[in-house]
Amino acid sequence: NYSYRLAELNRSARERDASHPYGYAPLRYITADRSFVFLFFVGGIFPLITGLQELAVISVPTCDFIVAPAAVFMVSAVLEGAAMKAAYQEIMSQAVKEHTPADPRWPNDFGRVAGYLREGRDVMSTATFTEASSGVLGAVVGLSGLTASWYFQSGVPDVVGSIVMASLVCGVATFLMRKSGNALLGETLPSWRVQALVGKLEAHPSVVNIYDVKTEMVGTDTVRFKAEVQFHPRVITERVLLAGLKRPAPAAEGTVGPELAAHAMAYQVICERLQDTLPLLSQAAAGASKLEAPERVAAVAPALSKNNDLFYEALVWELKALERIVRQDLMDFRNVHIDLEPW
Repeated sequence: NYSYRLAELNRSARERDASHPYGYAPLRYITADRSFVFLFFVGGIFPLITGLQELAVISVPTCDFIVAPAAVFMVSAVLEGAAMKAAYQEIMSQAVKEHTPADPRWPNDFGRVAGYLREGRDVMSTATFTEASSGVLGAVVGLSGLTASWYFQSGVPDVVGSIVMASLVCGVATFLMRKSGNALLGETLPSWRVQALVGKLEAHPSVVNIYDVKTEMVGTDTVRFKAEVQFHPRVITERVLLAGLKRPAPAAEGTVGPELAAHAMAYQVICERLQDTLPLLSQAAAGASKLEAPERVAAVAPALSKNNDLFYEALVWELKALERIVRQDLMDFRNVHIDLEPW
């Protein structure tokens, strides 16, 4: 089972291409889901059925040679404990990177781990931690069953321990299958994170409101963000005009990022072109005031079209500014696909 996971996970790390524009990350969840089904039946259901069948026998045989199985349980506990520790450290780092909130029902770092197990997007780290934890607990239960069987000279405690261990595996596999299934269906970003991001977008001066927000996580490193944006036309025009009056000093130009510098430069150019268009629009309107409606429309159409072109260009730069906000907020994803539409 672990060999299958390793082989398929290497495939999921491939870069996106023309046939898979969102990458191969979903293969991670497909692999996990198949692996969890295998774990549920082979590690849970079959041992559980065997244990119940043995328990139904009137006289369950016992064995005086418990050293070998006890040694197996102890070695398993050590190995699973090492895996659990490594997965714990990975989960802690992922929780900080993904801004996953802690579960208030658990103290200290346990709350952060519990929160990640519930909302974290890396299903493999979650699987390693839960499987290793159940392995350590199962080893303790197995040792307890062996000790009780040796002490009471009855195989019943050992069989009961096997049933408990199989039940643990079934519970863990069910939890993991549900988590991988939600991911395969296209799980959204956590609601708290979507609300925070929408709040940042609505705080932008030119934005009136944000509608029809949809998000989807594709694997562990890709996210889609779609929304409709209602802009304030007057504010956009004022921002363009003010940009022409606020020319940055040469010393300050190097302190801003290339995107912000390009945005400011574009607004200055649009402002200059708008200033050139205003006299033309005034002349066209004055000359067409005494004309009939069709002639008046034809007279002012070129100037109005030029003005509308400038506003459209300014609107595009406003959309780019909002996209920059989204990308900065979703920096923990390697690939961010944004679809913002004017409302």
